[in-house]
Amino acid sequence: ALVPPNAPRLVRFLFDAHGYELFELGEFNADPHPGNVMYDEASGVVSLIDYGQLISVTEADRVHYARLFLAMEARDADTALEAFARLGQEFTYKPTGEKNPREETLAVAKFHFGGSAGIAEGLETFGFDSLADAMGPKMTELFEITSFGAEYAMVQRMGFCLNGVGQNLGTGGISQAKLLSPAAARFLAARGLKRTYE
Repeated sequence: ALVPPNAPRLVRFLFDAHGYELFELGEFNADPHPGNVMYDEASGVVSLIDYGQLISVTEADRVHYARLFLAMEARDADTALEAFARLGQEFTYKPTGEKNPREETLAVAKFHFGGSAGIAEGLETFGFDSLADAMGPKMTELFEITSFGAEYAMVQRMGFCLNGVGQNLGTGGISQAKLLSPAAARFLAARGLKRTYE
């Protein structure tokens, strides 16, 4: 397939569309892989198909996702850690026995939503040599996951799929948090909510 003109603009559009779904509609397609994105070169129309993995998100959780993504971009560790916990994510870091320790939790969030740079930082933080290490037995040696919500996994999947579209268009490695941040900021601003917890 030919790469459409202005691939970065198309990827930005796709993240904006899915950010709108997540934050404004409270329902999003968790499976926007390249096969579910249609682009008509003649008209420039983008069509999104196959909403078989339509996920609903509560208003409260949308606030937490918005704060998480914006905090990651602003390097606001306190807000990112709070949002991660409020989204029901909890693990014990076995080397220390601590639940959601600061550095390791930030590395996990970056691994999930920080694009290739976030993945690289996560691998370095935990001493993994490859993604296979992060997905295999070495992970269970470091982490005991006590809470990992299905909805969170699907938001993560949405970001990974969109990143995959970017890969196919030559704009891969982008930070999902960064590209979802404009929609997150609009969501909070429209409701008069702060980017941090009080």
